[in-house]
Amino acid sequence: MIDRNAQTFKARDPGQKQLGLFGYIGSLLVAALAVYLGIRGSVWELPVAALSALLLALTLFSRYALLRVYRLWTLLGLALGWVNLRLLMALMLYLVFTLVRVVQTLAGRDPLNRKLDKECDSYLQVRKPLSSKHYEKMF
Repeated sequence: MIDRNAQTFKARDPGQKQLGLFGYIGSLLVAALAVYLGIRGSVWELPVAALSALLLALTLFSRYALLRVYRLWTLLGLALGWVNLRLLMALMLYLVFTLVRVVQTLAGRDPLNRKLDKECDSYLQVRKPLSSKHYEKMF
C-alpha cells in the first residue's frame, strides 16, 4: 500500500502556496516544541531549535529542498497511518469483540442458537408471515 502511494507522490505535490504554508507552520510548531523543551530543561532544546531554523531557511530560500522534506513527511505519515490502521483494527478485534463474546458466553447468551437438541427433528424456525403493509414503507 505504501509503495503504490509512493509511486503516485509526484502527482500529489503541493502548490507553492501550500508548500510555503507547510514550511512556515512546521517551523513554528517545531520552534514551539523547542521552547517547551527549553522550559522543561531538556538537552534537546538546541537541536530542535536548529531544526526549526533549518525548516524556516528552506521555506524562505529553497522550495525544492522543502518539497523533499514535504514528501518525506508525507511518506512518514502514510507509513504511520498504515501501521496504526492495522494496530487499531487488531486491538478492536481482540479487545472489544472478544470481550463482548466472552461476556455473552459467561451470561449464557447464544445469539446464533447453536445448542444441540437430540430430541428435535429440525432446527428450522418458522416465522409468522409479514403483512403487505410491511413492504410498502420499509424505512
